[in-house]
Amino acid sequence: MSMLTFYENRAGKNLSSDEKDTLEKAKDKLRELFGKEDKD
Repeated sequence: MSMLTFYENRAGKNLSSDEKDTLEKAKDKLRELFGKEDKD
């Protein structure tokens, strides 16, 4: 999870909306697998 967030923060404005959506879906899946709540 932390590496996805790191990548997202480093890429910043250069990420397309599709890439951001993909990262968010991956983070949601990890939260689901590891039983963590969404921080939003």
